[in-house]
Amino acid sequence: MEYCEDEQLDVQCAGDEIIAVERARYGRMRLGRCVMTDDGYIGCAADVVHILAAACSGRHHCHVDAVGTLFDGLSPCPGDLASYLEAAFRCVKGFVSIVHSYVNNNNKKQG
Repeated sequence: MEYCEDEQLDVQCAGDEIIAVERARYGRMRLGRCVMTDDGYIGCAADVVHILAAACSGRHHCHVDAVGTLFDGLSPCPGDLASYLEAAFRCVKGFVSIVHSYVNNNNKKQG
């Protein structure tokens, strides 16, 4: 699916399923709904699976108000041309696991 910079992303899986990001590219891959004019920079993009997976993978529901906010500071294309997200998701059987970490201060070296 294509998501323009200012559009919402909303992915939801059934209660016993979690989101898996299959692929994600951010840039100006082709002319279409989000990029209507060729300003000379079509085909520039960055693989952003790691960014989208950090925001969505392993969850039952993922909502982002404006897709472009996920990629602040990322400019796969020259200039200030608008980019868009092209992404594919899949719902897989699984559960959400919460990992807790802590710092053990008892291992400090005493002098």
